[in-house]
Amino acid sequence: MSKDSVTRIDTFRVLLVATVALAASGGFFGRVNERKILTDFHPAVAAAAIFVLLLLRSLLPQTKDSPTNSLCFSRSFRKTLPDVTALILLSLLSLIHGSDISGAILFLLAAIGFLSGRFCKDRDAVRKGLLAGITLLSLQAFYQRWYLFPRLLPHLAGEAHGRIASGRVFASFITPGLFSAALATALPVAVSSHLTKKRSGTLLVMLLLLALALTKSFVGIVAAGVAILYLFGTPRALFSTILFFALLSLYPLATRPELHHLISSGNPVTLRFFTWKTTVIAGFEAPLFGHGGGSFALLYPNRIYSPPADLTLHPHNWPVLIFFEHGIFGLILWLLPLRHLTRAADDRSLRAAALAFLIASLVDIVSSSFTLVLLGYFLFGASLPESPTRKNVR
Repeated sequence: MSKDSVTRIDTFRVLLVATVALAASGGFFGRVNERKILTDFHPAVAAAAIFVLLLLRSLLPQTKDSPTNSLCFSRSFRKTLPDVTALILLSLLSLIHGSDISGAILFLLAAIGFLSGRFCKDRDAVRKGLLAGITLLSLQAFYQRWYLFPRLLPHLAGEAHGRIASGRVFASFITPGLFSAALATALPVAVSSHLTKKRSGTLLVMLLLLALALTKSFVGIVAAGVAILYLFGTPRALFSTILFFALLSLYPLATRPELHHLISSGNPVTLRFFTWKTTVIAGFEAPLFGHGGGSFALLYPNRIYSPPADLTLHPHNWPVLIFFEHGIFGLILWLLPLRHLTRAADDRSLRAAALAFLIASLVDIVSSSFTLVLLGYFLFGASLPESPTRKNVR
């Protein structure tokens, strides 16, 4: 293969992954209105198609195909098959036990993301694409904060007015929490870039930190802090990292009135704790297979909710939601791919990014975003090390 052909293929893959990153980060699709503030266009079908193309492209060998390459792929695929099967079973469970089409698509996209990330060979292109997408979203957030919001505020009322008046940016996501989760996912990759490319990497890290601060979200700050701690992995960086993110958390604490009284019944932290407790107790009414896909939004507000829990359509905790809707069986299927967290990462920056996504899913509505789930599982799959068996057959 000629040098020009290789260059064209590399350029195509970088552009492809950049498109994936934009789609999986929420894209630029959204419109402001008085009722819902933002209608987030989840390009689930488009993102899934792009990931499938990326998977097929990454499976193409760099050289001519050979029995050895086929043997490596076969053995590596067998190691990934239980995890993908578990996610597909969750997708089928959502359809069969509850007719939840949205949940079925969510777990199917997770399976596609994990599988495509597992066989993606060009991790540098993944990093470049992710950072390109999140940079554009951060610039969009700055545009919201300092240009769009001041002009919209006089024309809005009710919840829309309160959301815009808070100054919390959300780019093209439905909530600031989801945007902060996307920022936390990209931040360890940006920090890794900072360690190798000082000038551009430092500027990018500062850009993402400013956008994270403007979301005023504890979810993103905590997820990013834990991810950075994992990325460094040394006791020397422990104190400085904790101190920095503790200082960063003072900004949302000082600018969000609902956080001023941490022990009050109306505080978001307290509300979520009692919501999780109420949901888990109700989940034990159908412990094996749960109440069915999509049942939380139907049963919780009408039959299960009681103060001081929060009146919500999502418990802000993905495993709690899975236990309620799919029982212990569904929870085991969801935990099966996560067993790889005990394995050493082949790429610590991508593993840290996936870890940030996982932490955010424990305290926010991350599972309501198709594209964010797709991105998180893709990064998790891409961080896995090559199988020793694959090395032996080379």
